Amino acid sequence: MPTTWWEGLTYKMLGKESESKQCWKRATAGRYDAYDRGKLYQAKSFKQLGEEIVARELMNDILFACQTSTRVITEGKAPPWFAYISYLQAEVYEDLGEIEKAKEFYRKAVTIDPAHTEPVYTDASNKLKELEKR
Repeated sequence: MPTTWWEGLTYKMLGKESESKQCWKRATAGRYDAYDRGKLYQAKSFKQLGEEIVARELMNDILFACQTSTRVITEGKAPPWFAYISYLQAEVYEDLGEIEKAKEFYRKAVTIDPAHTEPVYTDASNKLKELEKR
């Protein structure tokens, strides 16, 4: 439920703490595959609710799944898949405050798929530019 997380963030920015917490509580209720970005937003929601340990466990689950992926991939689809999991890892590292690791994986996401067939290419490229400015 990434949209629920963003909705909660919007309420927080508007100073509506109660509404933001309600959104984040709803976002924590989902069930996600390790490769689903929804799991990352679920972790982010737990983090916003002060549940740092649960958030870190979910993020570590994502990293573990990406790093030890045994998913069978056809040769033609390998670059987009690896670009996606690199991007997902970069997002997790960024959220954990490990900026150099995040940059490393955003770079992988940008360069691993020379045809740029994976939609995360633009997001990864923009995030990398943003982090390079820091």
